[in-house]
Amino acid sequence: MTNLRHTFFAPPSDRLPLATIVLHWVVAIGMVGMLLYGLELWLIPSGPAKAALIPLHKSFGIVVGVLALLRACVRIYEGFPTAIPANVRDREPLLAYWVHVALLIMTLILPLSGIAKSITYARPVAVFGFNIIPQLLDKKIEFWHSVASLTHNVAAVLLTIFLFVHTGAAIFHHFVRRDAKLRRMFGF
Repeated sequence: MTNLRHTFFAPPSDRLPLATIVLHWVVAIGMVGMLLYGLELWLIPSGPAKAALIPLHKSFGIVVGVLALLRACVRIYEGFPTAIPANVRDREPLLAYWVHVALLIMTLILPLSGIAKSITYARPVAVFGFNIIPQLLDKKIEFWHSVASLTHNVAAVLLTIFLFVHTGAAIFHHFVRRDAKLRRMFGF
């Protein structure tokens, strides 16, 4: 019988594991979708229309958050890619490492701060109508709700910045350096 680690997590050294590729794209698409959905919610004035859309944002946010946690676990299990091409400057691997770490951290902070917003607002945490965390407080705790909201908003802005840096670097490597980094993330 084939060892799962060698087929799913550790392909030949020139390719990324299937788990990494799938989770990368699912979390990336999910997070971009949640950022856009969150921006839309931010732009809509308070009222029934906004109130109807918030539960979906929370539900999808938790689903994407669970996938982001799985991605972080897979990344920790696999480690970060170590092969550095000869045409890369010394600082680039360090910068790439910290941008990847920041992306992983932001994809975890966003859903956790969203959960904290619900809890500190004295509401249960629900996923598609099913309560996964009951209402823990009798009334809203204004200070902690403000902290959770600020954390959520700052994390969204930071994630957006790191996504632009990450995407820009991928495009730079593909079109300027003409290396295989972007093709590798598509499994080629």
